[in-house]
Amino acid sequence: MGNGYIDGAPEPMRESAGNFTAPIVGFFPPLISESLPACGDEFAECVKLTGANHSARDATQVMITHIMQGFEAYKSIILSAADCYEDAGNMSFSEFQNILNRREYNLPDKAQIFLQPAPANDA
Repeated sequence: MGNGYIDGAPEPMRESAGNFTAPIVGFFPPLISESLPACGDEFAECVKLTGANHSARDATQVMITHIMQGFEAYKSIILSAADCYEDAGNMSFSEFQNILNRREYNLPDKAQIFLQPAPANDA
């Protein structure tokens, strides 16, 4: 059960926000942009498998982008909360409500790293 009031320490909150770091995706280059060789006549299912590979990579890129955005969002929430605690004495109720109710994020489904053109395949 709560104690009836909220008490926060802004500096430790800011320090903890520094720990929210998105995973690095550059360690797995095929996830970024790997062009696949063209299908030949010797393997009839190649087109379907290539399509499935692209679909799986696309879905994974979207998922990782959302995870990266989540890390940034939590970091932003913690930093905003620290600012609120620090400024609460000078803040009006309407200002506080505006911080709590903002919804203008407009986040993309894929991070910029996934939107780079695929390198040419010299197979």
